Amino acid sequence: MITGSKGPAEAGLDAMRRHAWEEAQRHLKEADAAGGLDAEGLRQLGKACDWCGDSLGCLDALERSYAAFIKAGDKRGAALVALMLRHQLANVIGDMPAARGWLQRAASLLDDIPECAVHGYLWRAQARGLSLEGKHEDARALFEKAIKLGIRTGDRNVVAVSQTWLGICLAELGKTEEGYAYVDEACASAIGGELGPYATGIVYCNTIAAYHASGEFAMGMKWSENATRWCKRESITGFAGICRVHRAEFMRLRGAFGDAEREARLAVKEFGEFHRPHAAEAQYEIGMIRMRMGDLDGADDAFDEAHKLGRDPQPGAALVLAARGQTTAALRSLETTAASAAANGSLDEMRCLAALAMIGYQAGDVAAIQRVAPRAEELAAVHRGAGLQALALQVRGTAQLALRDPQALKTLRHAVRLWNEIDAPFEVAELRVLLAAALRFAGDDHGARREIEASRAAFESLGALLDAERVAGMLETSGHSSPVARRTFFFSDVVGSTQLVEAIGDQAWSALVAWLDGSLRSCFESHGGEEVDHAGDGFFVAFPDSKSAVECAISIQRNLADHRRDHGFAPRLRIGLHAADASSSAGRYRGKGVHEASRIGALAGPDEILASRESVPAGFEVSEQREVTVKGLSRPLEIVRVEWR
Repeated sequence: MITGSKGPAEAGLDAMRRHAWEEAQRHLKEADAAGGLDAEGLRQLGKACDWCGDSLGCLDALERSYAAFIKAGDKRGAALVALMLRHQLANVIGDMPAARGWLQRAASLLDDIPECAVHGYLWRAQARGLSLEGKHEDARALFEKAIKLGIRTGDRNVVAVSQTWLGICLAELGKTEEGYAYVDEACASAIGGELGPYATGIVYCNTIAAYHASGEFAMGMKWSENATRWCKRESITGFAGICRVHRAEFMRLRGAFGDAEREARLAVKEFGEFHRPHAAEAQYEIGMIRMRMGDLDGADDAFDEAHKLGRDPQPGAALVLAARGQTTAALRSLETTAASAAANGSLDEMRCLAALAMIGYQAGDVAAIQRVAPRAEELAAVHRGAGLQALALQVRGTAQLALRDPQALKTLRHAVRLWNEIDAPFEVAELRVLLAAALRFAGDDHGARREIEASRAAFESLGALLDAERVAGMLETSGHSSPVARRTFFFSDVVGSTQLVEAIGDQAWSALVAWLDGSLRSCFESHGGEEVDHAGDGFFVAFPDSKSAVECAISIQRNLADHRRDHGFAPRLRIGLHAADASSSAGRYRGKGVHEASRIGALAGPDEILASRESVPAGFEVSEQREVTVKGLSRPLEIVRVEWR
């Protein structure tokens, strides 16, 4: 396979076998530059480039590999590369005419050679084309033909990739249970290590996309997690194509906003030059993430980018308007889009209907809700995916709530249960607000308060602080809010505690923590601090004023430094301080300020005291002010380091 310079070529092939893709790409490129790669060597270079996210490098290597196979008279090898080019052009580059051309070229090459596994890949691709044309029964027959060929030839890759597409075809025919049995079987073979990396990537990607399209979010999330574990195990950064965007969405549904945004931004980087529709979907997903994190300006920018790339920015753009209090404008902009949303698939349409119902309720427009409710019921009757069913129940419950129908309580509870089963905490928190309204109409004010408190706690935990503030405001206006207190919040923990436990052992660590806890509590008490929580080696304390909090923090660090000087050792603490208003109930504090204080504490280094600038009164020496952006907060914090030495 390889000629000429054996050193880098052999090193590249060895790296390919170890799935060390970047190393393989580097060595194979070196061999290629020296003219040491033949047709198969160039094909391997194309695969290495693909796994490294080098789409243009992949295309270049595969095109030259194809030419080399043709020159060598190897039609089978040329056909295989032609099908790889079809896949790359269709799924990553977005050049469908070129993809169709390579598919036809592969068919022509295989037309006069004995049946082999490559025919199975050809039939799979042709069958998918038939499926997209609506010829599902013809597609099914061809998929089954490919599977049988793969079994005869012992090629598990052909069997698995054909099974995923057969499963998707059957699901599109309405035979969901039968279809997803094929999909899950193919994924099981991927998890079991029966497939090569290339086939495994296709199987996972198809599966995630299929479950996403059907609204089976829970299954999609599970397979996405499996794919993520496989990627880490095989040193793979992920799958190019719309699959990466779907994975970002599943991460968002789970509440992992930071991970979701990183995945979506990587998709934008990968597709920006080539595949505008995929890049547009990625930008839209960034908009949804930014909105949930309370960054409405950032969300607007992302939705605008999605629109420029050809993606309708609804319902996201309307939800941003509603979050800004412009419910009437949001409702009208969304209504102009809803009629055409069906063209983007049932899931997009149902999401538009759910957003219309929610915004209609906020605007007090019962008629708008009544207009969309029947269509949601129609979609729910046809599509049984749990996500679609949950959205339909959301629309129905909102319509019932607007009409003061007692059935709203039952419907909304069902919707909350479904979203809980899917493990979508943000959606659950949103619906709890509607459920609280239904409980209030039923005369259960205590139950309503419990739902709103749970909603606020969930939003705070997710870092959705804008929504947390909105829900807290609802508590205040209802007359059931907790008292609001101005406090300076103190967070501390031991730096490097895990390594310290390993170094000194559990018994010595327990003794050390007991000594430290006693020392800190004595200092808190002498400065008027109220211990709110103590977990592990960390403290959360509320002080009545900033001066007391800063003096206590300085005293703690100086006492530890003195102990270190006199006795040779003392643990190193990080401390964060922030003054803010917070809801107070039974010795507990909640609110945005608590989260800000916790984030500031996490930024501190060993022996440091970090504080928000406004929390340090005059008379204390501080460093220059700096801005930091932290997880869960849409605006940067202005912090300083308190000098205590």
